[in-house]
Amino acid sequence: MLPLLALTLVSPLSQLPEVESAETFDLRPCATHLVDAPQLVCPDVDPNCDPNYDPTDPRFSCGLFSSVFEEQHDPPGIDAGAPVYQVQLVFHLIERTDGRGRVSEAQVREQVRVLNEDFRALHATPGRRGVDVGIQFVLAARDPDGRPTSGITRTVNDRWFADRDQHEYSKALAWDVSRYVNVYVNEPPGFNGYVPWYPQQWIFRTFVSDRIVVRYTTVGRPGRILTHELGHYLGLRHVFEFGCFELENPWNVCQTTGDYVCDTPPTTESSGCPTGKLACDGSPAPFRNYMDYSSESCQGEFTPQQANRMRCTLATWRHALARIVEPSPFPAEARIRNAGGNPYLLWATEPWMGETMELFVRNRDHQFVTLVAAERRTERTLRAGTLLIEPDAGPLLVLGESAGRVLSVPLRIPASPSLVGRRLFAQAVLHGGAPARLTNAVDLRVGLRGVN
Repeated sequence: MLPLLALTLVSPLSQLPEVESAETFDLRPCATHLVDAPQLVCPDVDPNCDPNYDPTDPRFSCGLFSSVFEEQHDPPGIDAGAPVYQVQLVFHLIERTDGRGRVSEAQVREQVRVLNEDFRALHATPGRRGVDVGIQFVLAARDPDGRPTSGITRTVNDRWFADRDQHEYSKALAWDVSRYVNVYVNEPPGFNGYVPWYPQQWIFRTFVSDRIVVRYTTVGRPGRILTHELGHYLGLRHVFEFGCFELENPWNVCQTTGDYVCDTPPTTESSGCPTGKLACDGSPAPFRNYMDYSSESCQGEFTPQQANRMRCTLATWRHALARIVEPSPFPAEARIRNAGGNPYLLWATEPWMGETMELFVRNRDHQFVTLVAAERRTERTLRAGTLLIEPDAGPLLVLGESAGRVLSVPLRIPASPSLVGRRLFAQAVLHGGAPARLTNAVDLRVGLRGVN
C-alpha cells in the first residue's frame, strides 16, 4: 500500500491557513492603459534602455503592435506536448505605520494558488473554463543572493504605501527583475492595480521599476486583480482595446488592431457580469475573460491565442524569467470524480515526487471535516451520500471548527522513485452540526517532473 504516513503534513493542523471568503472587487479601474502611454521611447532615467531599439521589430511574433501566432508557442491546452513555464514571484508587502495594509502570508499563498488555478485552468476551480496556458507560479525559495526565503518582504513606509516615490521604493526593494516577478502590494490611489508598461516597450533586463502593483485589499481570493495584471505583464491588452474600431475600419485585421488577438472579438468594456452581452460583431462578448473589466466572480478564462502571446512573451521579451518544465513521461494527476449527487467540495493540486501538493476542502455548514485516503475505488450508496473510495486504513486527517471556510492541507510527497505512478484516492466527509455529507473524490497519481 502507498504509505499514507509518508505524505507528510507540512505544518501542524493548528497552523493550517484558513482561507476566508473575500470581497469581490471590480477590476475597473486598472491603470495599465493610463500609465503605459508615454513609455514608447526610452526615458532619461533608464541608463539600460537601448535608444536604437525598435518596438515594432517584426522578428518577434508577439510585438508591441501585432501578433503572429506560431505553433511553437501553443499552450498545453492546445498542444499536450508543450512545455510548462515556471515563474518565481516575490511579494513586497508595504504597510502604513498605523498597520493599515497588512497582508498575511496565508493571503499571499492563497493568491498564488488562485494564479495557478487561472493560468493552468485547473479542474473544479473557478479557472476551469479557460485554456491551460502552461504557466505556473511559485513563491521564490531563494533570494538573489541564494539565501532561503519565503518569497515575501515586508516594509513599513507611509509614502510608499500610498504608491509615492515609485522609483525609490523599486530601487530599494526590487529583486533582479529579469529573474523574478516583483509584485508590490500597497494602496495605489484610485486603482486596484497596474503594470507601468508592456514588456515589448523596451528591454527590461535590469530596470528596477519593472513591476506589478496591486491594492492590498485584493490579495487572496478571488484574486483576479493580479491575474489581470499578470496578463498585462506578459504582453496582453484589454479585450476592449479600441472598442469597435476593428469593425469600423475593415482594412485593419485582428492581429494588428484591438488587443492583437483574434479569438477575442471586438467588444466594449464590461462591468458586473453581463450575461448575454454581445460583441461588436454580434457574437458572444468575451466578458468572462480575465482581460475585461467584469467583476472578478464573473471571470474565468484566457483564450488559446492570449495564451500563445503570453508564452511568446516569456520565450522572447522575458526569456530569463521562466524555468521550462518539460512534459513528464510520468505525469501527475489530480482528477475530480463523483457520483450520486455528492457535492463538489474537494479538490487538489497534482502530486509530484519530492514536492508539496495541497488538498482543498470547502466546508459550508459542518463542524468537522474528515479526509480519508485509500488505494481502491468503489461506488456504494450510504445515508450520507455515495462512498467513492474503499477505506483500508484510518482517516488521514480530521479538521475541526472549519464551517464556512476553505481549508488547505499541504502534504509532502517523499522523493522516492518507488512512489512514481502510484495511485491514491481521497474523499472527505463533513459532519457535526448538520447531517453528514460525503464529498466528491479526487483520484491522484504521483508524477515525476522532467526539467531541462
